[in-house]
Amino acid sequence: MAELPLILGRAWIFLLVHLWQTSLVLLPILLLARTMRRAPARSLHWLWSIALAKTIVPFAAVTALLRAIGIGLSADGGSGATDATAATLATVYSVLHPQSLARFDLGGSVAAALSILWIAGVFYGLARLARGARTPVRSVGVETLPPPLRDRIEAARQAACIPRERLRVLRCDCIPHVGGLVRPTIRIPVSIIARLDGDELRAVLIHEETHRRRRDPARALFCRLVSIGFFFYPPVQVVLRSLHEATEWLCDERVLRAGVDSRVYGRALAKTIRMGLFPIAQPSAAGARGGVKLRARFDRILDPGRFPNMTRHTLILAGVLVLFAVTALIPSPIIAGESEGVAPTKSAQEQAQIELDKMPVMIPKSYVQPAYPEQERKDGIEGMVLLSVVIRKDGSVGAVKPVQEVEGHPAFTEASMKAVGQWRFEPGEKDGKAVECEVRIPVKFALDKDTKKDS
Repeated sequence: MAELPLILGRAWIFLLVHLWQTSLVLLPILLLARTMRRAPARSLHWLWSIALAKTIVPFAAVTALLRAIGIGLSADGGSGATDATAATLATVYSVLHPQSLARFDLGGSVAAALSILWIAGVFYGLARLARGARTPVRSVGVETLPPPLRDRIEAARQAACIPRERLRVLRCDCIPHVGGLVRPTIRIPVSIIARLDGDELRAVLIHEETHRRRRDPARALFCRLVSIGFFFYPPVQVVLRSLHEATEWLCDERVLRAGVDSRVYGRALAKTIRMGLFPIAQPSAAGARGGVKLRARFDRILDPGRFPNMTRHTLILAGVLVLFAVTALIPSPIIAGESEGVAPTKSAQEQAQIELDKMPVMIPKSYVQPAYPEQERKDGIEGMVLLSVVIRKDGSVGAVKPVQEVEGHPAFTEASMKAVGQWRFEPGEKDGKAVECEVRIPVKFALDKDTKKDS
């Protein structure tokens, strides 16, 4: 339990860096979205899908994945890098990985309070989600309708190529939608069937069939869960709302590509809006919550010729993906100065450490020996952990991060960090004044082969 505050603090600092990087990425995406207003909906959908992926996936995970498959910036590859290139990479790295955030000591009490608030917010969001899932939505088969209405919906269903078992009728006056995660079905109210003519009804069914084929109920539930998990980060709401709009536009374009006249579809949409149908709150219902800007939607429906598929839209998306991949690989030996002929780039604390008049010295009475992990002791495993430790002005230990670990044995790292975090030092000095600095501390785990005792 003593390690929990330290783990929570590191987790929140990692999340803070991740959100900082995400904000830097979302800003150009917002600008690109404005320049792509006339782009096809599928291009906009891809753009906002990339934004959502970056919101939930940190660069560290992308870096690990790319390097796992052999893609990375190696020292050999950077041997021909110029000073200007190295400086540019170092600048980008310093912006994406701000040392002030990475080295910030959040404190155990603050990290615990933030964790409690986050858990409370997530439980509240999940409770609302569960309430929506319990909302009763009773549907019946098409065969239960009166003959005139049954014939009309059957003709529209066949024209839209929808399997009969995937179409259900609602007795309540809610917006047509697709529901169900495993076997999604189209649900349409009787009032819509009675008010729309055959062509208009076919247009509505094609729109909902596109939602069904895309399995948008599952996507909608995933987006709701992301919204709950990141409820404290407002930009994620912008991304999810824009992704929802792009999804509706994509389904609208599918209707028009199916041969439905834009005026017929616009008229069907207008009639549906004038009926005042209420949205459904079920989390696994796609296309039922509304929220799409109606003016922009009607503009796109009534003048679809303004939105042709253009090569530049594909190039923009490809450029965004390449930029993300390259950015994820920026933390490389090139920046650390390990490439031949490139001067190393040091942090401000590392530079201050070199210029200290007096280096920090550990106070012997504060020494706590790291506990040898029991499983590693039994298996006879030895190794060394190298820690980066920030020594504050008062001699206490600040942020502790592993620089080198024993692969496959994280217990060594945990034991080292727990022990070193309790040490106290005579602080480093510069010009006769105590200063905060960073030192590297090796912790070696070794066993006496005869007694199996640690040293």
